[in-house]
Amino acid sequence: ELSSNRFNYKEIINAAYGIYSGGLKDFTYSFGLRAEQSNSTGDLITNNTKFKQDYLSIFPSVSLSQKFSLGQEVQATYSRRIRRPESENLNPFLERSDPLNLRQGNPELRPMFIDAYELSLINYLGQTVLTPSIYFRQTHDEITRFRTILDSNVTLTTFANNSSSKTYGTELIFNSKLFDLLSLNGNVNYFRSEVDATNSQAGLVNSTNSWSGRLQAGAKLGELMNVQLSYNYSGKRVTGQGIIDPVQSIDIALRKELFKKHKIQTYRQIN
Repeated sequence: ELSSNRFNYKEIINAAYGIYSGGLKDFTYSFGLRAEQSNSTGDLITNNTKFKQDYLSIFPSVSLSQKFSLGQEVQATYSRRIRRPESENLNPFLERSDPLNLRQGNPELRPMFIDAYELSLINYLGQTVLTPSIYFRQTHDEITRFRTILDSNVTLTTFANNSSSKTYGTELIFNSKLFDLLSLNGNVNYFRSEVDATNSQAGLVNSTNSWSGRLQAGAKLGELMNVQLSYNYSGKRVTGQGIIDPVQSIDIALRKELFKKHKIQTYRQIN
């Protein structure tokens, strides 16, 4: 059994893009197109396992915007995105650090592509901006963890591409500045996810309703220091094989300038 892991991975991405935009009175538009040529190679030197992937990807985008008044604007957008597998997801080395839970990358893993549609209403209310929106995202070849039971005690975790997944929901984004001392921004997102992983195993279809949220607050405590509080909540997520439990985190940051800022003046003598 191999206990060492020497893996070389190289990825080269060449891209070209163009954007055409314009407008008429309160209506503006933007059309974009990006092309990417990806070339990647992997070499697990330990056992001389090599693989390569070459593919061309096209990414169109559209943005339409209409202002109805000084304080309201409607936007409709479409974009195609990509998420490439990380090197650790591709590394075929069989990791045995836990003999009951083996782990191995999948060199045949493909990138996943997301078609994203969104309709937003932007409201400018003094120093507050509220943006409710509805959206739909279709993901092709979604990258996910896939677990296989080898025997009664041992499982193997690797990575696979689901056939597809769909996510649609509504989101509220807010950004506000209260007085000169406090600022707030964040979002609340409620959505439904549907996953189809029947290409990996028959019957692997799953769905769930969930929500997520983010809040960031910043306050200036006079001349003493700045305080920033961040809270993130990610509700349950669905995969072809089950549900991932919710995750939440909170961070507090303090910033204090210890040295006064001095202006530097330069003089030039003219003879």
